[in-house]
Amino acid sequence: MMTVFSGNMSGIRKSSGVFFRLVRWPNLLIIILTQYLVRHCLFMPFYSNSGLQPAFPESWFALLVLSTVLIAAGGYVINDLYDQTSDRMNRSGRMTIGIHITPEAARWLYLALSLGGIIAGGALAVRVRDLAIGLIFPGIVILLWFYSSHYKRVYLLGNVVISLLSAMVIMICWVLEFYALRSDPMLFASVAPRFRNLTMLSSGYAMFAFIISMVREVIKDIEDVRGDAAAGYQTLPVVSGITPARCLAVVMTLLIMLMATGALMYFFGHDLMVLFWYFTLVILPFLIFLLIRIIRAKSRDDFHYAGNIAKVIMVAGVLSMQLFSII
Repeated sequence: MMTVFSGNMSGIRKSSGVFFRLVRWPNLLIIILTQYLVRHCLFMPFYSNSGLQPAFPESWFALLVLSTVLIAAGGYVINDLYDQTSDRMNRSGRMTIGIHITPEAARWLYLALSLGGIIAGGALAVRVRDLAIGLIFPGIVILLWFYSSHYKRVYLLGNVVISLLSAMVIMICWVLEFYALRSDPMLFASVAPRFRNLTMLSSGYAMFAFIISMVREVIKDIEDVRGDAAAGYQTLPVVSGITPARCLAVVMTLLIMLMATGALMYFFGHDLMVLFWYFTLVILPFLIFLLIRIIRAKSRDDFHYAGNIAKVIMVAGVLSMQLFSII
């Protein structure tokens, strides 16, 4: 009896490990962290300072996060399904589909996760009284499918699409809040003049997410160039070579540094010293380090390391939202 129980528990742990690896659980945690920081560090202080309650209740915001996470998890599954050929060369030791889970089971898992995200998104559309909002969620599911099946094989298009979806993790919070506000005309009229500040903040962080995602995606394409070429992908480094791809990553990194410098000047001019020092001591040094690593990278491991630095910068940028709740 104990042997059977122990065997069942071992199987459950193994299945759970396979599932969480397949859906990229660290990336899902970053999504959850990002959206809750947008909610509690950007939006909630705005309402508190205005003496108002948010238009979007906490329980419904949790449903938005759930929808986002389910759709993203489904996106990772379908991406691995279509990437089996390139993954055999790029990351054979970390493959899941075809080794720990059958392609058929992965397809059903993708459908279940995506459908759950669409249903949760539809409920949110009903809540804000705008059914057109409900089209965003199946639209993202379809875009993720096209990305995995077609777009990521097309020159730069896949990089742009996935970077836009990274920015959408932030902007979907703004979209739902805006439409929830608009469903209450009195509340909307009272906050509309000041809501522009939230729009600027949300847009700034979304732009940051877009550009740093572009940098990371280009670096990842360089890292995976051999497997992608064997699979027939027409990525930037496959078509144009590693040097042009490296140059694009450098230019995009310099663009983020320029944005960070502009933010520093704004923070200093408006006496937002906590933010000024955070960007000076954390964000800019990491960006300089990333720039150096991209320029000096020679091997696949070097580019993998640079990609990890880009992910750290993304998390550091997201964490800076906390500072808006204390200034």
